[in-house]
Amino acid sequence: MKDKIELDFKRWFRNHYPDWSEAYEPRHGGGIGIPDIQILWKPDDMKLATLIPIECKIGSIEIIKSGKVLKVKKVRASQVSWHYRFWRAGGVSKILVGVWDCYDVFWRIYELPSIELWWDRPSRSFPLYQLTEWHLGKGGKDDD
Repeated sequence: MKDKIELDFKRWFRNHYPDWSEAYEPRHGGGIGIPDIQILWKPDDMKLATLIPIECKIGSIEIIKSGKVLKVKKVRASQVSWHYRFWRAGGVSKILVGVWDCYDVFWRIYELPSIELWWDRPSRSFPLYQLTEWHLGKGGKDDD
């Protein structure tokens, strides 16, 4: 089986996100570091949805002495800079990391902490207990 890549995760996420989402195509004239997807996020207690840019990354879970950590692959400086500048301007964005679960055959999704907490840190490893896991389900939008 071939290794899963970021594009596989992005496609899976868009197919499984229950509400509106749209992919950016930064290769075709977008800004440097711009996120992959935008979603409409509507918490239960809100009447209006918020547009949230999402950066999709892939990673792996490793076990170290202090516990499990999520290692994120290929976060470019331009992507970190985009999220940091967006946060400084008052925006909310998210970086989601997909870890392929070959046993259950779906992506486990972890939300990285807010960018202001780690933008200047060289390590791209995060203790698993500090992360929020998203649960989108195993079926796609067309599945009943």
